[in-house]
Amino acid sequence: GSSVSPQSLWSAISDLLAKPDTAYLDKMQLALLYVITRGGMTSKEEDFFESNLQPEMMTVIRGLSHLNFNTKKPKNTYNLERGHLDMMKTRLTKIRNEKKIETEKEQDAKRKGQSFTKKAHYIGYRYLPKLHWVCSQLIEDKLDQKAYPWNNPPPKSGNRGMSRSTGFSVRRNRHKRQQSGMGSGDKQRLIVFVLGGITPSEMASVYEVGDQYNMEIIIGSTDLITSEEMVKCLSQGAIKKDQDLNPAVIQSANI
Repeated sequence: GSSVSPQSLWSAISDLLAKPDTAYLDKMQLALLYVITRGGMTSKEEDFFESNLQPEMMTVIRGLSHLNFNTKKPKNTYNLERGHLDMMKTRLTKIRNEKKIETEKEQDAKRKGQSFTKKAHYIGYRYLPKLHWVCSQLIEDKLDQKAYPWNNPPPKSGNRGMSRSTGFSVRRNRHKRQQSGMGSGDKQRLIVFVLGGITPSEMASVYEVGDQYNMEIIIGSTDLITSEEMVKCLSQGAIKKDQDLNPAVIQSANI
């Protein structure tokens, strides 16, 4: 599809936000997405939000500043961070190449009268979280050691590359585990632990990396962050942690 500026969608978005029957969480997500992609909000847009959104929603929107998003007047030259833009371009190029190869394989299978199963992608095509690229660069031995330093002196680069191709498991009964499907055999294992919480999309993205490089990746974190949890954090206490953001519950509570 063609690119669309957030401003060109303001009329449709403002109509949805002004409707009383628009679900609570839908309003929240629409407003947040608009401010993020717009690169801020004008005084006129801010006045509209304040007139049509609950006070705690405005607290959430302004809380985006804690994530380094602009919530004031948009800059004339606002763009996505260069790193994010490069990620999206790389991802789209990869998807196009994979689809081309997949189409060729599917056509070849049809000619031979064979069945063909299309590959399922775990996440959306347009954006990959930073964690995806960190894991990929770590596996490829390209991770910036200044940004992600080693606790102990790392092995030589050549040895790390060799360990990827000749890695083996030292777990007991590994052959029985492999035969029963309980283990991953001689796959190299990568353990990822994220402090502060991890989102489901980040987890899916990292598992995709594991499939791509034929590695076993074990993910751990201090918390699982859902969209509701993120909203509650940004509200800075305006929305209680135990409050249910289910639209039906919110609407019935406001009657």
